[in-house]
Amino acid sequence: MLAATGSGHELVFKAAAQSDCEAGEGTQALILSPTRDAALRLAAALAGDPSDRPLDLIVWPSAGGVTEASAAQVMIGPPIPLLREIRGGRLPTSRVKLICVDGADQMVALGEWASAEALLDTAGSEARKVVSSASFEGDLADLLKRQLGRARRWPEELFSDESSGSATVGARSEILWYAAAVREEERLDLLAAALAKAAEEAAPDEEETAVSVVICPDEETAERVRSGLRSRGVPAHALDAEAEPPTGGTRVITEADETEGELAAAVRWSLPTDLEAYTKRMPAAGLRMTIIDALHLPQLSLLARRAAWDLRPVTAPPAEEGGSVERFRQAVRDRWQAGDVSAELLLLEPLLQEQPAALVAGALAALLRERPEPEEPAQGRPTEASRAAVARASREAVLPAWTRVFISVGKRDGAGPGDIVGAIAGESGATGGQIGKVEIRSSFTLVDIDAEIADLVIDRLRGVQIKGRTVVARRAREAGG
Repeated sequence: MLAATGSGHELVFKAAAQSDCEAGEGTQALILSPTRDAALRLAAALAGDPSDRPLDLIVWPSAGGVTEASAAQVMIGPPIPLLREIRGGRLPTSRVKLICVDGADQMVALGEWASAEALLDTAGSEARKVVSSASFEGDLADLLKRQLGRARRWPEELFSDESSGSATVGARSEILWYAAAVREEERLDLLAAALAKAAEEAAPDEEETAVSVVICPDEETAERVRSGLRSRGVPAHALDAEAEPPTGGTRVITEADETEGELAAAVRWSLPTDLEAYTKRMPAAGLRMTIIDALHLPQLSLLARRAAWDLRPVTAPPAEEGGSVERFRQAVRDRWQAGDVSAELLLLEPLLQEQPAALVAGALAALLRERPEPEEPAQGRPTEASRAAVARASREAVLPAWTRVFISVGKRDGAGPGDIVGAIAGESGATGGQIGKVEIRSSFTLVDIDAEIADLVIDRLRGVQIKGRTVVARRAREAGG
């Protein structure tokens, strides 16, 4: 099944284990996780409601003094230590009726897949096999053919989509922005910044007010979000607060509450596990966004494909600082925008619980910057890397950091920041870090673009329609258009 952290797919593993495992017969189910931390989370999810038929399970390697891996019905852990127990004869597989693989794509990224497949091969042909992954490509596509050739696949539309090579299921219908972080304090920072920006764009005049809504899963979470927003200077209220705060504000509500009126932003403070309910529950707003734990991003991406959402990250424009410092920052931005980093987050998860994410990131950056410089080439011949560095330095000597671009569509055409940024990114492939300040005026828009791609953006925007109007794009004049 195509699923990732936060989808609730653990219930499938639980139902299969409850169906296949019997008391008093030793280990009958193996559940493979990319890391031990992921295994502990999975074990907590499998424990679940105490009214359910309980499962006798152990996370391996054990930290509780258990010396035999075969001491429980269900063994959960990374592939390598479990395979070591099997090959050492301490964990017999003759009674194993079920093998589940949780996060197969992350195992590939962490170099654990060979051990996982070896474990799958040790099970008898009658053993059930359940595999969850955020994608089934490359080696994992071969797995489906070898190990699960006639397996049932869910959701079917995503599997047919991957086999056809299409990037989405159906045409993309709307933009959904997201912000992701591991720690809740970081997510609150991202939320506060997004709400402040949405309010400023919706009500630029001081006399006007703008109201936003944040939808939380329960009242306890809602109160925590209200408190966090207030401490960051963002007015936050419950639904029963005064109808129209004097300076605007944010309604932090729960799933059961309803909201009416024109909104600057509608934000979901959780991962939408129920896709149909989520699409119906999000009200119309100038900005529609989801704030999630970074580990949930692969699952949000799968939901976006099923719903035909155009999923885009909320990013801040880069600081106006040139040289190697900004190049390093841009390289980091490009990497997280280039693809899934959930496997790396699993590796860092224990560190992120021990220390603030900023400190962990700083330590990683220090390790990268401490790497030795490459040796000079023999006989003074320039390498390809050195020639590229010289060319880059030459460009930076003559190019400013940003180029202001004029686009002939504005407020009276109904254009918003999302329309402008979406058109630029969609037509030119520009990343969030290459698009700076967006200034929408009555009949035109001025956008700061990374100077190195400004000409490409201008060329690609010519003749493109934004809000039904064919636009003209050119470098802005000094006077501002």
